[in-house]
Amino acid sequence: MTNLDPLIRLRRYTVDEKQKFLSALYREAENLIQKRTALADQLDHERELARADESPDAILLFGRYAENVRKKLVKFDENIKKMENRIEGAQEDMRAAFAELKKVQIIKRQREERERAEQDDKESRALDDIAIEGFRRKEEQSE
Repeated sequence: MTNLDPLIRLRRYTVDEKQKFLSALYREAENLIQKRTALADQLDHERELARADESPDAILLFGRYAENVRKKLVKFDENIKKMENRIEGAQEDMRAAFAELKKVQIIKRQREERERAEQDDKESRALDDIAIEGFRRKEEQSE
């Protein structure tokens, strides 16, 4: 039978790489969320400043500013949604790679158990043969 250790190492490496990729996606998504939150907080802050300054220019400028920020927030939401989709795909890839690793590990364990059982059976038969031979010799000597 072939040695499964290299295949297990390859599968483990694949799982590790997929985990690294997934963690990078999580960091990227978190970064997008933080930027979006900061922009939304800045919009709230600017809104409060525009309310405090009751001049028509401040209100007009804030209106334009708020419109641009809302467009940016929509873009962030779209990018976050795309990132969530990428994360879901990466999670599925990682689950599949992990399942493949587990399959190979299970096959290896089953092989080892079967080989151990065969070895135990051989040893048992050898000991039985020795015992039978000893019994036969003892019988011959006592006759």
